[in-house]
Amino acid sequence: MVVHDKTMVIHDKTMVIHDKTMVMRDKTVDMYSSAFLLASLVSLLSLPCVQSQVTNSCAAAMQDFLSKASPDFDDTDKSLSLELLEISDFYQECGTLYVSVELWRVISKPKIDRPTDFGTPEYFSKDQHCENPNPDLLSKHGQARKAWAWQQRMEVRSGRGNSNQIKFYHVVEKEYMIRLCPCQVNGHCTCENTNPGTQVCSPLFTVPNPDEDQVFPWCRGQSQSPQPKIDSPIIQHCPAQLRITGIIPSCTTVRDYDQVEVILQAVYGHPTNCKDLPLPTLTSSNRLESTVQLKAVNQTHGSFEVDIKNITHDIYYCLRVELVNHPYCNSGADHSLDRQTKICRPALWNEPIFIAGHQCGPLPPCPETRPNLPLITGASLAAALVLAIGLVLVHRLACRRKSHPQDLSGTDRLLLSPPAPQYPDVFFLYFCDSEEFIAVNKLVVRWLNGLGHRVMDLSDDLLQEELVSSPESWITEKLEDPNTKVVIVNSDLANTCIKSSEEIIQKDDMNDLRIFSLKHIHMRLATNYRRLAVIQYRLDKSSSLLSLVPHTRHLLPDHLPELQAWLAETQGWDDNDNLESTREQTLRDLKAAVQKYTSVYK
Repeated sequence: MVVHDKTMVIHDKTMVIHDKTMVMRDKTVDMYSSAFLLASLVSLLSLPCVQSQVTNSCAAAMQDFLSKASPDFDDTDKSLSLELLEISDFYQECGTLYVSVELWRVISKPKIDRPTDFGTPEYFSKDQHCENPNPDLLSKHGQARKAWAWQQRMEVRSGRGNSNQIKFYHVVEKEYMIRLCPCQVNGHCTCENTNPGTQVCSPLFTVPNPDEDQVFPWCRGQSQSPQPKIDSPIIQHCPAQLRITGIIPSCTTVRDYDQVEVILQAVYGHPTNCKDLPLPTLTSSNRLESTVQLKAVNQTHGSFEVDIKNITHDIYYCLRVELVNHPYCNSGADHSLDRQTKICRPALWNEPIFIAGHQCGPLPPCPETRPNLPLITGASLAAALVLAIGLVLVHRLACRRKSHPQDLSGTDRLLLSPPAPQYPDVFFLYFCDSEEFIAVNKLVVRWLNGLGHRVMDLSDDLLQEELVSSPESWITEKLEDPNTKVVIVNSDLANTCIKSSEEIIQKDDMNDLRIFSLKHIHMRLATNYRRLAVIQYRLDKSSSLLSLVPHTRHLLPDHLPELQAWLAETQGWDDNDNLESTREQTLRDLKAAVQKYTSVYK
């Protein structure tokens, strides 16, 4: 067995933004819509509710948080925890829901002298020491953690605890520093991509670790690295899978949270060995991968085992194994760390793995080589006769069917079955102006569900659990989906947000996400008549979201047929007679709710 090293290549993923084609009704509407869009964008960028510039108040808020923060060190597994319960306050000052949290370790034996004020707030506030930490004195400890402002609220609501905690592992040095950076609205959530001067660093704090170095000497470049050991892969059939085991060393004591990544890279052709293949071939996307736990064999080594399934037959594979996100395997600032050590480089199994095709189960019986011509002829004639009779019957039924046009009112037409072509998803956005207003919107959501649409309502508890991990990205993905219809309900709070979101009273936890959604719609879909519709329950020309799809408003319940036709992108209704259904009851409830809501304004 020969184990070779390959350097780890990280592919940056680029975001591809597809341009959306605006659909205009005629040339006159096109001219007015372009003017409205330009004016709306200019006014939107000048409003406080859409400004994304991070001011000094943001840095002050994060600095105040760091002055009160108290990291919790667990000596049993060498982890450092940081509670972020107050991080939701950053949204008001920083204009973002996310914060990047980094841990930096102090190099224990630097090659330069420390400044007298090194590690103090005064030191990090000058000469860009926080924006660009000195690589001779500080080294980034592992990957940054992304913290969400409202994660703690969502975890409490879903019954998963009352904590917004992040952890850093393999904390074996004595001095550390924490850096916070507000994430940009559009871009990667890293300190390198944030605006200059917005990074905030904590003073140095000590961790009660012993004086002796707990980083093994081969990761300090002081001795030769021990060799990893990968056992011969075991090929299994029916179904085809590969069992891989081995032992690899680490840079610090192996812990329960350590992981390794096992990658099977598909290689086309007939390679003789894997070490001489070009790097793009060994890092392409055509691969199978699995991340498993590294179990401690002793302090310096850990073992792994994994079964990789869905193997394709008659293809060669190259195997490599590497540590996952070990903080002492990061390239860069720490001069005491040798990135080229074999501990941190992928271990490569040199011999290509080939799984030949295999027949599972008993072989099928061989059919007679002589065809049965009478049977084939009789079956063909019978099939032709049945097909001919079926075509005649279908033709006669189609000719007998007559169209009976009916002069149906809007209410009667609602009781017909929904159009057949499609039922797109509907992003239904409204603000919580009053209890009566919420009741009306709930009935509209029920009516849309009855038509066969999947309605995305931010007030829905199940939907909130779906978007809890990354709400802004989830909302942006749904709003940018060309197959998703967007319906906004006109109300006083919606119009207030268009003017200034600071005047809106927080009535529930989802209000900020509603503001974010309305801002995105205003920026991207303001004149997209095919995807955006505005509905209202009372006539109010002075305040009706005039900058969104001008000249088109659906007044409910009178315009429910038109709204249904717009959702299905059709103007026709079928001529089937329908019995009493839940949609009829929903229509009666909706009329009563709208009457109750509009009576307040009479």
